Amino acid sequence: MTTAVMARGDRLSVTDGEATTIRIDRGCVWITEEGSVVDHVLEAGQRYTFDRPGVALVAAQNEVRVTLLAPRVGPRPARIACGKATLYFRPLWWDVIAAMWPASMRRASRRSFA
Repeated sequence: MTTAVMARGDRLSVTDGEATTIRIDRGCVWITEEGSVVDHVLEAGQRYTFDRPGVALVAAQNEVRVTLLAPRVGPRPARIACGKATLYFRPLWWDVIAAMWPASMRRASRRSFA
């Protein structure tokens, strides 16, 4: 679980955050994901689960507090950053272990969040 407080105009980026859920605790955010034609505007009390790999941007529309919840199955996001500050970085050992998993197991873990 990662929590971020952002001022109006700040941006949070989530890299490869497929199946990661963002919960809006306070404020309003605009979310866009790489490769998606649909953007989302969420207010306090709402949640959204990122549904694709790549970079997702979360832009604060006013003073915001968000919480990111890691997926129950599968890899955590590669990186979560707010401005120049890195809030989370997936350790290298996780990528090495994930590379050794059979592809069939990786696909099955992604389907469980669809």
